[in-house]
Amino acid sequence: MQVLTEAVAEPSVANANAGDRFQFEREGYFVRDYLLGPEARPVFNLAVTLRDSWAKLESKPNS
Repeated sequence: MQVLTEAVAEPSVANANAGDRFQFEREGYFVRDYLLGPEARPVFNLAVTLRDSWAKLESKPNS
């Protein structure tokens, strides 16, 4: 588990309902949890990561 305590998002995300889905920039798709974190902050769980096609191209040896 990775907890990001200094993450920043649009203000509208704070009013998300449990089950609402979001794509956070270059990370993946997240789902709003029904629980609240410390200081009543919303919790978002990673549902699907984004594929990194560029990293695969960079790691291939030149033919």
